[in-house]
Amino acid sequence: MSEENQYAKAGVNVDENDLANEMIGKLVPITFDENVVNMEGLFSAGYRIDREKGTFFGQELVPAYPSNLEGVVRLTLENIKQRGDQPLFMTDYLGFGKLKATKAAKIVLDIMSAGRGSDGFLSTPGGEVAEMPGVIRSSGAEIVIAITYQSKHEQKGVVNIAGVPGDVITASIDSVGTKTGLGMQTGFINGLFDDMIGHSVGDICVQFGIPLGLAVYVGHSPSFEWKDMKNVYETSVSRAELGNLNFLSHPKEDDYVEGQFDIVGSILGVVNESKLLTGKNIKESDLLIGRKCFGVNTNGYSLIRKLIDNKKIDPNEFIPGTDMTSGQAFMQPHENYQEETARARAFFGDHLKGAAHVTGGGIKGNTVRLLSPSLDASIHALPDNPVFKYLQEKGDISEVDMNKTYNRGIGVVYVVDKNFKTKNLPDRYMVIGNVDKR
Repeated sequence: MSEENQYAKAGVNVDENDLANEMIGKLVPITFDENVVNMEGLFSAGYRIDREKGTFFGQELVPAYPSNLEGVVRLTLENIKQRGDQPLFMTDYLGFGKLKATKAAKIVLDIMSAGRGSDGFLSTPGGEVAEMPGVIRSSGAEIVIAITYQSKHEQKGVVNIAGVPGDVITASIDSVGTKTGLGMQTGFINGLFDDMIGHSVGDICVQFGIPLGLAVYVGHSPSFEWKDMKNVYETSVSRAELGNLNFLSHPKEDDYVEGQFDIVGSILGVVNESKLLTGKNIKESDLLIGRKCFGVNTNGYSLIRKLIDNKKIDPNEFIPGTDMTSGQAFMQPHENYQEETARARAFFGDHLKGAAHVTGGGIKGNTVRLLSPSLDASIHALPDNPVFKYLQEKGDISEVDMNKTYNRGIGVVYVVDKNFKTKNLPDRYMVIGNVDKR
């Protein structure tokens, strides 16, 4: 069975998602000003800053409906300006119960229009589109716009970069996805904010950004309850040593399936543009070295939930080779790669040419984002991971579909010069392939 058929049965249309991203990718460059860093296809957006205009940075999160989108965005922008702060750029998250590419593109056009003023567009250099079957109603949509601003004044919900080097603010926005639904099924929800942090930090760190702060929005049905939700979030952010930029929670009766919720996270980081790791020097025969990880992280959960619903997987069954049930293993939080990427930079040194955060699309799908059109990623080895072995066998998932959907036990792929000596690699790493001509 093809990936598209597997996911179609789980309620996710991969082709429609690809089309939405292609359409949006052709629209948003119209908004870019001279400060947008060209990071197309990479894992975070970048925006050049002038520190003379302030060293404090924050984000306003704007949850919206299609009917009021332009109004609430314009009002938020006006409020930012009235208090003396400067809006820099917008990023957006669009979640659908059933994705239509044309609808997603229309919403992005409305966001662009809302950010257009007398002096042009407010740059919209990044965003995410997701399909959330079983969490968002088939007719529903979740829209969250993150407006990043710069300030000369210390205030609640900002981070100060005065003591942190960098001339580019990096940003990424995404959600935990349908893993929230599995959390409700299994009762393991307290690690979901750690998931959001791990995913967000990974997108920043693989390009050598320094994570600064996180803003989080929780959209949910009116009947959803998580009494200590804010305390759990604040504990997670503090443990990750991130600033708490914003926290919002809002019920949306017509959009969420009864009892369900989603967590949207928007992260800010900072980096020197000269030190951005973009993969621009990658060549044929360079090595692909994977950093091993244990769990599924935050992708492919619509299929996992479908397998559980169809009784192919029992969340209370122990996975051979582990001391965890499948429910516990699948709900392990996304690892935070901040320390890991710093160690990798020290270990590989100047041999390191690029790093890919393995999220939706699998190892190859994320690695090729670093490569020029003439190059391809050849994967020929994977770790012996009991979680993915169990998932594949119980779910009867083909090798092709596993590779396209899951990380297979590799959290980050480092592209390293072909002359790097791999004989004494630490156990956390393994050579998984190389760069080939396409």
